[in-house]
Amino acid sequence: MHRLADGCRVIGFSRNLLHCRHISQQCMSLSTYKGINQRITSVENLRTSFSDGQTAFAGKSYTDLLRSYLVLRLCSFNIFAENSYKIFTVLRGILGKQLFSILFKPTVYRNFIAGQKKTEILTTASSLSRSGLMPLISPMLEDSPDGAGFNEQTYQRNKEVIRESIEICSSVEYKRGPNCLAIKLSALIPAQTLADLTKAIGFSERITEAQVLDLSKAFDTVHPRSITSLELTTEEQARLRKSIPNLLWLGEECTKKRVNVYIDAEFTQFQPGVRLVTLTLVNLFNRNQNTFWNTYQCYLKKTEQQVEEDTKLIDSLGARWGGKIVRGAYIQYERKKAQDLGVQDPVHETFDDTSAAYNRTAAYLLRGVEQGKQWRCILATHNEESVLEACKLYTNLGIQDGVYLGQIAGMGDGISGGLARAGFSVYKLVPTGSVDEVLPWLSRRMEENKGMMERSQKDRIMIFNEIRRRTFPFF
Repeated sequence: MHRLADGCRVIGFSRNLLHCRHISQQCMSLSTYKGINQRITSVENLRTSFSDGQTAFAGKSYTDLLRSYLVLRLCSFNIFAENSYKIFTVLRGILGKQLFSILFKPTVYRNFIAGQKKTEILTTASSLSRSGLMPLISPMLEDSPDGAGFNEQTYQRNKEVIRESIEICSSVEYKRGPNCLAIKLSALIPAQTLADLTKAIGFSERITEAQVLDLSKAFDTVHPRSITSLELTTEEQARLRKSIPNLLWLGEECTKKRVNVYIDAEFTQFQPGVRLVTLTLVNLFNRNQNTFWNTYQCYLKKTEQQVEEDTKLIDSLGARWGGKIVRGAYIQYERKKAQDLGVQDPVHETFDDTSAAYNRTAAYLLRGVEQGKQWRCILATHNEESVLEACKLYTNLGIQDGVYLGQIAGMGDGISGGLARAGFSVYKLVPTGSVDEVLPWLSRRMEENKGMMERSQKDRIMIFNEIRRRTFPFF
């Protein structure tokens, strides 16, 4: 790391002093950033910085780069991306779990997954820090689409994994944003409970203030009340009451450790229930800090309206809204389910429609933050144009805090590196877990990466050029 004439430090930068001076005019210090809004003002300059592989991959070893290139190249084949889960499970059946893990862990697994042990996760966090990035740790624990649920022993094991993840998050130094964790509610409560709430909410998926307040009262362990604003059977009420202690435990642990928790999206038959439970947790725990954040998937046609409704609802309750805005990862599943049920496709017709909806949602939230609302959001996308549009508005509005950007580890590293060098607060989602736990998530990432071919190809070119530069440094 070199000291620059104007006080900036750029991690992992090793060009000559004249070039460093040129770069220092476009970026702000990664080590001394204190919230000052000194970002690249030109979108074209920022776009160019997304192609600076030397700095983007400063935290990656030569082996890491080789692995990333091969994995992204593999993802570029549609037959693999569309059938990755089947391919993985067939290979595991043929090779056996042990041999499959030996081959899988150093390759596809390591490219996207931080690891399973604490030391592995902390090593990944340290690597990200060297590139000016922050880890968004996410244990891959979730129920299956059929909502079969786990036994009590598994829920207790999941709690221990989440507890350790909270401890890791609280021990990592986050210089530009809150310490964060991402989990799925079905790791702690039966997915059937979420399905019960989804059914009670109804097809419109409209959640009211009365429902949030009603469920908040049911969370009172001293004087619990039955839900009256939703039509739940006696069995469904009992199932919900049994789920409440684990949800309260999560809120208390995260509040105590000052860790923000992002509640991830789940399968469509659970998602309205997830949204209601999360809004209730926001109402209970987000009074003085943004402990709970919901996830909004912009490939769904209803998302724009739901973000606006939820922000207004939480404002009216006097709590602080927080949200992670993503494109979404269940597109094919959503479409197939809609077709099987004979109902209207809930997904935007085209990629461009989804991008437009994403951009409008991001603009709405940015303007709300600029107006002084107690909102916090992370704009998580690998779409370069959406990132540039958000950054331009962010800069023009003069926003100082409360808005973050994010990409998945192993994807969009050029975008992440460019944003960090420009002074933006950037998270990288770093999943954790065993091979069996991460396979469903990895298959969805493969499918998502297939839809980002232009960016994926750009990443591969950047990685290839950086490998060549390190192999032949004098040419």
